[in-house]
Amino acid sequence: MNLFQSSHRAALLERIHQLGPDSQRHWGTMELPAALAHMRRQIELALGELELPTPKLGALALLRLPVLRELVIFGVPFPKGAKTAPGLLQADADDIDEERRQLEAVIERAAQRGTDGPWTPHPLFGALGGRAWGTLMARHLDHHLRQFGV
Repeated sequence: MNLFQSSHRAALLERIHQLGPDSQRHWGTMELPAALAHMRRQIELALGELELPTPKLGALALLRLPVLRELVIFGVPFPKGAKTAPGLLQADADDIDEERRQLEAVIERAAQRGTDGPWTPHPLFGALGGRAWGTLMARHLDHHLRQFGV
């Protein structure tokens, strides 16, 4: 799955359109508007539109090792209910339609940049190319869409 493949992007956008006021989360604590904002902020991070401080990595520094980074980005399922960086949360999000519109717009901006565009380093994984970012963005969207049953 990769955000730069038009069929994958179209399928993700269709699932985003299926979300509504009756969508209930199956795990985690975010309400739908906050989850939509969270998905948007992750893509804004990739585009360099959102800056987050580099966390103190400690044992997480292992995620910068190419083998582990590849495994996490391309293979291992995202854990349900895992903690996220506070900078990727937006507690005041409350309008589903507005958050959906903003998410769709940032997905299109990312798609226009394409695989070969300039991509911002990831706070945990370090420097990532377009292929890795495209997969990470798509898998992150998929994870949260499944969280809300679509």
